[in-house]
Order: sequence, then C-alpha cells, then structure tokens
Amino acid sequence: MYNLSTKCRTASHAHTIRIRLEDQTTGSIILAAARRTDTPVTSFSALRYAPATDALVGDLERIGAVRAAHFAGPCDFEIQYGGPFFYATHVAEVAARVIGEDVESLVARRHGKTVAVQVAWTGGALATFSYLGDAAYHFHATLFGTEGMTAREILGGDAAYAEALRKVVDMAETGIPPLTDSQLLRPISMVHAIQQSLAGGGVTVTV
Repeated sequence: MYNLSTKCRTASHAHTIRIRLEDQTTGSIILAAARRTDTPVTSFSALRYAPATDALVGDLERIGAVRAAHFAGPCDFEIQYGGPFFYATHVAEVAARVIGEDVESLVARRHGKTVAVQVAWTGGALATFSYLGDAAYHFHATLFGTEGMTAREILGGDAAYAEALRKVVDMAETGIPPLTDSQLLRPISMVHAIQQSLAGGGVTVTV
C-alpha cells in the first residue's frame, strides 16, 4: 500500500485525509479526480527529504553521471505491514530522486528473506536494490559516477520528518503539490514491477 495525502476544502476549512492505494491505476484515477476538482494531492517517503538524500544529490556534481549504484533498505516481502508497499517504496523513491525517473526495466530475485533487484535507467545507470528481509535495519546508498563515488547511510530522523511536514503544510497553504504526478507514481510502478518479476521467477519487467 502507499499513502496519498490530499487537502479537501469544505466551506472555509481545509482537511487532510490519507488514502491507501495498492496499484498505479488507482493512483492515476485519484490524481485525475484531483485535477478535475483542483484538489492538491501528494505522497512521498520522508527519506526523499532526508539530509543524507540531499547530500547524495549534492554529490552528483562532483562524481559525474551515475553509472552504477547500490541502494539498501529493510523490507519483508512475506508480510503486509513490513512489506513492499510500506517499505520497498522507500528505496525506490530515494533511487528515483537521486538517479532520475527514467527507469527502463528491472529484474528481481529472492533468496531466503532477501530480495535483490537490478534496475536499469535509460540514461545508462544500472543499480542494485538490496531489500533486507531479516538483516539489520539500515537504509544506505552508494553511487559510482564517471568522475568519482559517494556513499551515505540514510537516516530518517527529525530533520526528514520536519521537512516532509513542511512540504505538506506548504501544499495545504498554496495548493501546489511538492511532486509531479510522475514523481508520485514512479515508486509505485517500480514496486509493482518488482512483484511481477518475483512472481515470474525473475523475469525482466519493463517499468
């Protein structure tokens, strides 16, 4: 599942509601309805705005175009609340922000409770996602560029949650969502592709 935050107005009051969705089609329908009613909608992982994620983005100028990368984070694909639509989206969203939204295809393989995913971008980057089913709880990213490399442990913490809250408050005040529809839906489509690949025994899935 994935959370959508939206602001609805009744009379002079603004309300924030949370909707859980499990597929990109539902998300597209919700976003289309939001546009028709001029209702701002957003959804994101707080790790998108974590200080370490911002630092990775800042490192891109120094390391050049990313050619290879590794992202890791907790996710147990066998349970609901620690599973893909609560946890796999965090890694996918950080990767999409750092490398880009132009994800081309992916292939996933499970061994025990660990899931490894190879993700290809049209821009030439190839990344591995390691989903840690029963390993220690960590979020981490390593990037290898044409001019150098960088690595960061990604921590949520107060700074990430405070920035996430600011984004939602700004949306409520201005009516402008912090993310485009494509940015919002990309992590969902990536997680669905991971599940399709696993269900197909490791087939390559176009995203």
